[in-house]
Amino acid sequence: MAAPRDATYDVFISYAWSKGRNEWVRLLAAQLHLIGFSVGYDGYLGYGQSLNTFMQSLSSARHVLVVVDDNYLQRMNKENSGVWKEFQEIRQALDDKPDGWLGIIAIDNPDFKLPSWAEPSMIKCFDCNIQEGAPLAPAASTLEDIWRWCADMPVDKSNAEPPR
Repeated sequence: MAAPRDATYDVFISYAWSKGRNEWVRLLAAQLHLIGFSVGYDGYLGYGQSLNTFMQSLSSARHVLVVVDDNYLQRMNKENSGVWKEFQEIRQALDDKPDGWLGIIAIDNPDFKLPSWAEPSMIKCFDCNIQEGAPLAPAASTLEDIWRWCADMPVDKSNAEPPR
């Protein structure tokens, strides 16, 4: 199902701020932006822009990506934290959205723990767990899977024709 035409962003990225994670999300947002997607990411907010208004815009995004690590899982349950507020927006919007609207990126989360509200059948999951000594940026194959999902293309490329 295509996203509504009035969607503010092609993809909105929700994550918990932490040392190192901010940079990883910034790189992901920049790569998606360079591919051609409009990206909702708090790092693009200008001075004086409302964070609450920005968080509320996730419900009109074509897709929402939630970066789930231990920090996200802990802060999701801390009332009035930024993660908790975004989590409330996601829960309210999820019932009215098509399957595939929400994507989960597991990073530093090898057991692939999901938020309690996440039903795997409605969510596309991406494994971005970083191995010791690996580059900080998402792997090219994972990034391709994410952009295919953002473009409403099948992530499974088994039936795809190679470009010639």
